[in-house]
Amino acid sequence: MVSLTAGCPLNSYAAQTKHDIMTGAEVLESLGFSTIKGKRVGLLTHPAALIPGKTSSSPKRSTIQLLRKAPGVQLTALFGAEHGLYGKAKAGEEVKDSKDPETGLPVYSLYGPGPIRKPTAAMLKNLDILIYDIQDTGCRSYTFVSSLGLAMEGCAECGKSFMVLDRPNPLGGLRVEGNRL
Repeated sequence: MVSLTAGCPLNSYAAQTKHDIMTGAEVLESLGFSTIKGKRVGLLTHPAALIPGKTSSSPKRSTIQLLRKAPGVQLTALFGAEHGLYGKAKAGEEVKDSKDPETGLPVYSLYGPGPIRKPTAAMLKNLDILIYDIQDTGCRSYTFVSSLGLAMEGCAECGKSFMVLDRPNPLGGLRVEGNRL
């Protein structure tokens, strides 16, 4: 089952913020995490997946920080795509599974040694749902959209739910460039 959280404003929440567009993570938060309460959650993300502060002077937060503090939500695993969870690996460089020093959670690499590019049954066994929150530019040469597709496949094969936290295109989405397919 695929669940999509769109990054569109909700009137009551949007009126309280200074920006007109909400990320999927902000929508999830504004709904009180109701769609994932009581669930064991995995998160596929990277360093650019930040959430604006609640005020103009508040610092940005990562989705990891948001889900760790979410009431009734159990963040149980982290997943990294190309460049790793914290974006330290070079393009194409293999990244090994590890343990996150800040949270103590397992970090599963979907760009690891060997042919593994999609979550395995072993990686997903302690999850009810895998959430995807990656800021992408929409450039076809980027591997993030492939990671999205493979993560969806892996979850479908294991009977796990999957949610995409949508993000606006950082280029504005008002122009189309390049060859059309």
